[in-house]
Order: sequence, then C-alpha cells, then structure tokens
Amino acid sequence: MDKKRVRIVYGVMVLVCLYFIGINEVKAEENDEALEFTYENILPKNQIGDNSYFELKVKPGYQQTLITKVTNQTDAEKTIKISVSDATTSSTGIINYGPSKEKLLGEDVLLLTDMIEAPNQIKLKAYETKEIEMKLTVPKEEFDGLVLGGVQLKEVTSEDNEESIEGVGLQNKYVYLYSISLKENDTKIEPDIVISEAYFEEIAYLSIDNPKQMIVDNMTIETLLMGEDSDKVLKEFREENYRMAP
Repeated sequence: MDKKRVRIVYGVMVLVCLYFIGINEVKAEENDEALEFTYENILPKNQIGDNSYFELKVKPGYQQTLITKVTNQTDAEKTIKISVSDATTSSTGIINYGPSKEKLLGEDVLLLTDMIEAPNQIKLKAYETKEIEMKLTVPKEEFDGLVLGGVQLKEVTSEDNEESIEGVGLQNKYVYLYSISLKENDTKIEPDIVISEAYFEEIAYLSIDNPKQMIVDNMTIETLLMGEDSDKVLKEFREENYRMAP
C-alpha cells in the first residue's frame, strides 16, 4: 500500500534539555522465586557518580577493560548470553538499552557497539562466579556529547548443542539490563529535533528524529491531524515526558 499524505501540524516543546542526565538502570525481570544468577559491575576509576552501571569519562583513543562479575546461585550449570546494544527510543518515549531493530541516524554517528568487544556467552558451573571482560576502545578523534548503550545478560537453555544458543527451543528465564554511557568533555550541545516523515496507512505516523549526540529529556509533543485539503482538525494529540536517546 502506498503511503498516503496527510497534513499533520506538530509542535515539539523541549522543556528541559540536559547535556548529561542520570540513566536509570533497568532491573532484572524476576518472578517470586529466588534469583538464579546475579551480576555486579566493577566500577573503574574513570566512573562518574555513584551509580552501579558504567557511566564513564573517557579520552580520545582510550582503551580499558570493563568487568562485570556474574554469579550462578544454583546447583545447576547455566549459560548466560551477553548482548551489547546501542540505545534507541521506543514509540512511547522511553529509552531502550536492550537489543533493537532500530538504527541510529547518520553515517558518522558514534555507536557503542563499535567501541566494545564482548564475549557472546559464558558458562557457569554450580555456584560459580566468573568475570565478563569487555574491551572498550574509544575513537581517536574527540567527540562532544554522549555515547549511550546497554548490556543485556540473559539466561538461556536449549536442548540443542550449547555452542549454538541461537537455535530453536530457547527458553529465556532471567534477564538483566544495564546501561553504559561515555563522554569526553562538558561541551554544551543544543537540541535539534527534526520531523523527518509524516504519512498514514489507516493509522497516522509521525517520525521524530534526534540527530544530536545527547539525550533530549522531558519532551512534550503536540500534534494536530487534518485532512490533506482542509483546515478542519480531525484529532488532536498531546504526549508528555518523552525522552529520546542520542
């Protein structure tokens, strides 16, 4: 179906735009049973603040190893899958630090996934603790703003060969997700929200882009939906407290 054009009158009001903002750690998805595995980040000297996720000030060409300790709390062997992702924004205005099909904007955008090398998985014997070592390499050219992403730790089981944990028959059990943010300086960045596309296919769609290397916080979005050749307002929308990833 061809995308039909529709007049959408929009207003994006950025109430508060912060160059750097504290990121809430996403907690594990748990049930009422005891935790089957836990993790702890070993915070380096270039950590900013007291958060338990990695919030780092780095330098051009900087290299370091980030360490996360993972502990098996049970008497059974476990396989933990490790996924590093770039932060994206959901359609409901929430920053997503986990795996996503969404791509970041631009050809020269800085990606956390280009800077970190991590193992795909680790195996833990009963009650064993292991360290996940993730090698961070910062580009040699200085950048302003924020590089943002996350690490997901997911317990998986499979009846297939354990070396191929992507196969059919996986059962996800416990998931942890924490963020990693990098910055080099305190240069102030001004927000520049862009409306890149508006169309409808039974539902009206509006694409809002944040091309800057910064979190845009506390956004209020007001939208008027009109017919293509009419000034009559068919529907008015207002969304508040949206956040957009860099």
